[in-house]
Amino acid sequence: MYTTYEFYVTRYFGDMIPEDVFEKFCQRSCDEIDVITFDRLVEGFPTDERAAARVQRAICALAELFYRIDAEDRKAEESTGIIHKEDGTVIGKQITAVSSGNESIHYAVGQGTTISTITTAVKDVKSRRKLEYDTVREYLTGVKDNKGELLLYAGL
Repeated sequence: MYTTYEFYVTRYFGDMIPEDVFEKFCQRSCDEIDVITFDRLVEGFPTDERAAARVQRAICALAELFYRIDAEDRKAEESTGIIHKEDGTVIGKQITAVSSGNESIHYAVGQGTTISTITTAVKDVKSRRKLEYDTVREYLTGVKDNKGELLLYAGL
């Protein structure tokens, strides 16, 4: 990993991600940064202190983005609910309407892991990738690895 929780709290001034899950989101961010920078950080992490701090800030920003996305996914998952009991008890859904005649109950529709959600995610991958890139671009524009190559340069 390219940064630490200590950097996240003391230099990035982050307070969104709890320490017990920071490593999970930090590792995801490092993996994505490697893709965005064409693996230039793997062998060429900047030795310049300012450049190294900008890389670490980019990772922290991306980790927070992944943390927010994960939180939204959990909310959507919880809103779908699952019928667990024979009596029809539903866990995790909000009742929106109840009818007495013919015993009709209507629940709020969430976006759990259903085929429509997967289809939406596939259609929205481009938007998500752009958001990830825009998040790190703010920090990595003009930053060079220890070999002098721009991290975001896509050329040869």
